Amino acid sequence: MPAPLTERQNAAYEFIVGYARDRRSIPTLREIGAALGVKSPNAVTKVVAALVAKGYLEHTPNVARGLRLTDTSALGSGSPDDAPPLPLLGRMNAATPSAFRRRPERFFAVDPQLLPRSVDPDDCVIVRVGDDGMNGDGLRKGDLVVVEECTPRDLHPGELAAFVVGETVQLRTFEFANGKWHLRTADRRYADETYLPGSPACALVGRALLVIRRLG
Repeated sequence: MPAPLTERQNAAYEFIVGYARDRRSIPTLREIGAALGVKSPNAVTKVVAALVAKGYLEHTPNVARGLRLTDTSALGSGSPDDAPPLPLLGRMNAATPSAFRRRPERFFAVDPQLLPRSVDPDDCVIVRVGDDGMNGDGLRKGDLVVVEECTPRDLHPGELAAFVVGETVQLRTFEFANGKWHLRTADRRYADETYLPGSPACALVGRALLVIRRLG
């Protein structure tokens, strides 16, 4: 029989069980901390380590979402690690990129086999395309796109990336030249745009990986 839990450890465990049952995945340390109201990553790590030591969780080192419940009887059918839930980002403002993840609209379970092997699902979010600027490349306003968060230095010339311009999510082909960001469109109705790095009018979300679209 596992050892008794403290109040905080029990709260963390109940959150993990509920999260895994509802979303078929184990939450990240960041999500556990948010649920507990704990801002210190070290404090969250200690709580999780205690759950592992007491036999409530198992941990696989060097694996994304490497935690696993030892007792999965409360989860129902299926594996909790099959489809990690990715946050669909809600209303965003380019002037406050640090708040992009703060209030997601909801979560979508996405099969990790659809993502490149080098991509950690914990680094991914989903955005809703805000215009038809890339209609020429098959992207439409309202499409959901899985995005790997990254910095401008991580982008290669010509990569498709998601930006927030003002409060609108734009998918654009990225170029960097003459010390400026160049956002290239694929629809003649939309003009290319240029921004200085760090401009409060434009913020990078990350590189586009996958489009999710309902047919019809």
